[in-house]
Amino acid sequence: MEIPLGLQNLGNTCYMNATVQCLKTVTPLTQALQKFSGGVSSTDHPVAVTAALRDVFKSLDRGMALPPIILLQTLHNAFPRFAERGENNVWQQQDANE
Repeated sequence: MEIPLGLQNLGNTCYMNATVQCLKTVTPLTQALQKFSGGVSSTDHPVAVTAALRDVFKSLDRGMALPPIILLQTLHNAFPRFAERGENNVWQQQDANE
């Protein structure tokens, strides 16, 4: 049985990581992302998030278990609520019901 690489938890990012890993199994999505030409430096949030997700998928395809910090930062820029920090300057927990 081949076990795919996981994503490093960057502090309360387990739901994000689980979602990314589930999305990685959707073949039409992975094929569309391979063709996507936008960049993470775009000021257009949907473009930047899409590009960051594409790049995470590429690193997983190469067998590289990189922390998804660029994707996380891009999501924080697009959705500032998810960048809120609590005690000890740790990102607040974001549960599935949120």
